Amino acid sequence: MAISETATGNDGVAITGTASTGERTVGVKGIGDSVGVRGEGRGWHGVEGISDSTIGGHGVFGVNTAGGTGVVGESKCWMGVYGKSESTTGGAGVMGEGDPAPGVIGKSTKWIGVYGETAGIENGPAGVWGEHKGAGVGVKAVSNTGVGLFAFSNGTAGFFQGNVEVTGSLNVQGTNINGLAGRIQAIEGLAGRVQAVEGLVGRVQSLENRVNTLQQ
Repeated sequence: MAISETATGNDGVAITGTASTGERTVGVKGIGDSVGVRGEGRGWHGVEGISDSTIGGHGVFGVNTAGGTGVVGESKCWMGVYGKSESTTGGAGVMGEGDPAPGVIGKSTKWIGVYGETAGIENGPAGVWGEHKGAGVGVKAVSNTGVGLFAFSNGTAGFFQGNVEVTGSLNVQGTNINGLAGRIQAIEGLAGRVQAVEGLVGRVQSLENRVNTLQQ
């Protein structure tokens, strides 16, 4: 190696690079045909990045100018990438933004592609929140041959505020709603006929009363 330094003791630093104040200055720069900079930590972090920026600077920033990925995290036993935020003004532990690509993609071959969890009870929190700012779909659930959307709760499993449209059959506890709706329509039609008959009966009674009056 071109440079080899060793530091011993707590908080020891083998190599330090300092850049003077100014825009786009760099403390340490590594260039390699394979790896530009590599960090290995035997007891803690492999690479640690800290930023004191108040204008949007990042602790760690990764860019790929060709066809690769800006930042990749892999783990054999725990989290590949972990993000945490203590912001109270809208910050997020992890944010993904895509234009026009998806903002976040989650894939799993054995379990859940994307998992959301919360224990909050104030201000309407949700384990997963999907919102469309225009006229599109807030949350879309699709399955090839299984269940597109599954909801479970010891309270209310589903709540809809607004109109609901169902293009296929709707079964509730073994009862086909479409068949039930047909029966209701038939009953309504029968009720209309009963009303018509009652009207005829009333007219007949009225005529009988008039006839009785004339006979007297």
